[in-house]
Parts: sequence; structure tokens; C-alpha cells
Amino acid sequence: MKNICTLQVENAIEAIQHTKTVMYKHGVWNEYYERKTEEVIESIKKSGYGADVRLNEATGIFYVSIPADCDMW
Repeated sequence: MKNICTLQVENAIEAIQHTKTVMYKHGVWNEYYERKTEEVIESIKKSGYGADVRLNEATGIFYVSIPADCDMW
């Protein structure tokens, strides 16, 4: 997995905006699931922390993780 950005908003959105879906999770303990990119972009914008974005270079699939408030304490 290639790290694209850590806890960023604009760079996270720019990285995924050309895709239809990404693998997404909200909170450290949750599992990734496939979600529409446009919905994930809205979640990133609403997040007070931004998002981590990683790319599986073998498959071309982006993994987006947004921390939950409880993760940050």
C-alpha cells in the first residue's frame, strides 16, 4: 500500500476524485467497505480531521480512512 496523504482534506479529495468508488472506513476499529466516491468526498469535507488515503498499487483501489472523534482522544 502506498500512502497518499495523512489527515488532509484537499489532498485526499484530489487523490480520489477521479474514481467511482473507494474502500472507506470511519473509525479505527471499523472494517473497510466499498462506497461511492462522491459520498466519501462529502464525508471528508465534514470531517474535522481530514482523511488518510492509501492506494493499493496492485489493484488501483484507494482506501480512505476518516477518524472518529473517539479515535482522536
